[in-house]
Amino acid sequence: MRKSSFLGLLLSLSLFGSCGSSISSDAQKVADLQCKVKELQVDVFSGDTSKQEDLKEVVAESAALVQEMNTKYASLEEKQEFQQALLKAQANCN
Repeated sequence: MRKSSFLGLLLSLSLFGSCGSSISSDAQKVADLQCKVKELQVDVFSGDTSKQEDLKEVVAESAALVQEMNTKYASLEEKQEFQQALLKAQANCN
């Protein structure tokens, strides 16, 4: 009995740990796309109209990924953890 409880605890901890890294990875993907959107917006607003189509595509891709993350991380706790990871990842955006 004690051995199965210990194995259950180890399994729970490993799943929780892997979920956290998944959240961080997903947040980094969203942040990377958002950074790309910002870069393209600067180009477009500076008069580089050749970047408009790229901007539309990246905005659509970013919106789809955000929607996917809203579905994937449905609980309040997961949403909060994702938001914190996203803010951390966004800090690296130039």
